[in-house]
Amino acid sequence: MRLGYLEQWTAVPGTVLEWTVLADSELVDSPVPPTGNQLMHLAAARTAWLAVMFDVPGPIDRRALEIAFAVWTTRHDALRCGFVRADGPGPVSMRVGAGIRLEARPDVPVGTADELRTVLGARFDEACDPFRFAPYTLAAISRPGGSTVVCAFDHAVCDAWSMTVAATELDQLYRAARAGGRPGARTAAARLPAAGSFLAYCAAESATQISRDDPRLRRWRDFLGEAGNDVPHFPDDLGLAPGTTAPMAGDVRTILDAADADSLELRCHDDEYSVFAALLAVVGQAVAGQSGRARTLLLAPVHTRREPLLHNVFGWLVGNAPIVVDTDAVDFTASARAADDSIRAGRVLAEVPPARLLGAMGSDLRLNRADLFTVSFVDYRRLPGGSRYPGSASAPRNCVQLSRGGQADDVQMWFSRTDDGLSLRTRFPRTALAQARIREFLDRLTAGVQAVRRADVRRSGLSYNGSGRSIGVAVGPYVSNPRRIER
Repeated sequence: MRLGYLEQWTAVPGTVLEWTVLADSELVDSPVPPTGNQLMHLAAARTAWLAVMFDVPGPIDRRALEIAFAVWTTRHDALRCGFVRADGPGPVSMRVGAGIRLEARPDVPVGTADELRTVLGARFDEACDPFRFAPYTLAAISRPGGSTVVCAFDHAVCDAWSMTVAATELDQLYRAARAGGRPGARTAAARLPAAGSFLAYCAAESATQISRDDPRLRRWRDFLGEAGNDVPHFPDDLGLAPGTTAPMAGDVRTILDAADADSLELRCHDDEYSVFAALLAVVGQAVAGQSGRARTLLLAPVHTRREPLLHNVFGWLVGNAPIVVDTDAVDFTASARAADDSIRAGRVLAEVPPARLLGAMGSDLRLNRADLFTVSFVDYRRLPGGSRYPGSASAPRNCVQLSRGGQADDVQMWFSRTDDGLSLRTRFPRTALAQARIREFLDRLTAGVQAVRRADVRRSGLSYNGSGRSIGVAVGPYVSNPRRIER
């Protein structure tokens, strides 16, 4: 799974086929409310869609793809959910349909990659409105020599993990439908792993009881207090006045190829911290080198699919882990191990539903920006369809996940590991100052990860002058440490 932005995506044009998803009966009120993530997303009252695409041979078999879409949408209850805004300041409610039907839209031939981006972007923006039913669209780009299946969903009904579920299952169902029609697709669906229920997950979150003296709330309060009674923000001036945003800028880069990513993973294993911890330690080094701050606070989106039954749920099952990266340590290994400890502690705090946390903080929490500083890491090899996912027989070809540019006032970073190596996608405001500083930051970060891969960071680590700014990287032999950590 490669990550990118629609504005930077280039594909061979063709004919766009699309099916609108409609309710085949009246929607009814859901017995459970939306999750905290959904409520915060829906409060923005605009779509933030995620799209997934994968290649299939030859021109699209319309009948087979429609069968695959129809069979697939019956598997996942999140795909039968819609959202309604109350008049006035009332809450958003969730409504659920008993079933859905597909309605084919007119074909749209496109002749250039620019036109294809324009057509798809306009359709995704319209179809993924979170307050229409259903807030997603199912499509394809048909070409004589090879086609692409394309689906886009409002974030309210999906997460990054769900994109791998969608691509893997639709790829198998489409191939089965081409070979055996609807019976073949239904047989293939019966062989897929149990889908689980996103609505059951919503119910479990709404039933979570957290007392005001829960120690997790105290730890959250301490973390947010250190951030200035705010969520963490990128610790440098991005060229924006308080309360303002700018159009988004995006950077997508390969940091390590497959062999070098394997080398990094081996070093992390030998030194007994996770790859994500190593990446966070380098993020902290880059922050320290650029801004002089030896302590970096951020949030790390982490999945909450703890139970095996949740592994194939299509929905939004993510919590936010508070992370502290301390680069004022004796060496890189100590910094990475401290980050590893922070990740594990943060996962416990990520189990606190956002609504409970916001309620506990009350007026003490000051949100100075619309966005926040986040860093995430996903090893797509270990997700559905990945080469290391249990039971994976085949993966969709040329699988890509795209999102749309919009307004931004902070920095979000997504590290991704695939069989091709380690990549990074970054989102930040398109101001002159932010573009200069974030690209410098990303160059520092890229060089830092490559140095760690080469084991060039000696136990004396980065050196800092009195202001905390980096004055060089100490190069020396790599020495493993026999520390043992339970995983």
